[in-house]
Amino acid sequence: MVRKDEERKLEEFNQFLGQIDLGSYREKYSKIKLVELDMPRNIQAISLLYEYYWDKFELLDYSDFYKVYSESLQGELEDFRNRAMFSKETFYRGLPARIYRTWASLLTQIQGGHLANTMYPKVVMSSELDYSGIDIRIFLYDTSDKYINIQVKKATLSREVRTPWPITKKQAVNYKYYL
Repeated sequence: MVRKDEERKLEEFNQFLGQIDLGSYREKYSKIKLVELDMPRNIQAISLLYEYYWDKFELLDYSDFYKVYSESLQGELEDFRNRAMFSKETFYRGLPARIYRTWASLLTQIQGGHLANTMYPKVVMSSELDYSGIDIRIFLYDTSDKYINIQVKKATLSREVRTPWPITKKQAVNYKYYL
């Protein structure tokens, strides 16, 4: 079952990804690792990423996304910065690099969701699922509650990604991709 509207979205999403200048982003952010501690959920970018790239299908470049993120959470970011005892200069130099890594990683997962959406009757992605260790939930039939949970893993040397997250409630199928 091919879904034309979902194929169009996937094509647009792939074109958007093809226009991202990963080289310049890597050069700009790869060596900046100043804000690497665990951030509370209320200031993580995950919910906004799903909102814009999955729910609304608004394909913002990184600069525009970061602006939306930082402006919408300005007070919460300042509270966190103060509690974590970062100087303004250090925090706001490191935060864009941290959010960029989340942005790039989640765009890959969301691309997988858009691909699955061309083949299956219903695909669900959300921050709630993501926090439980499920990146993509694929429903197998229109009128069924039967689904497959998928967790996307990036092959990397980073310790944070090598350590598996526990999957709560429903087990997920794990797929690895290589950058």
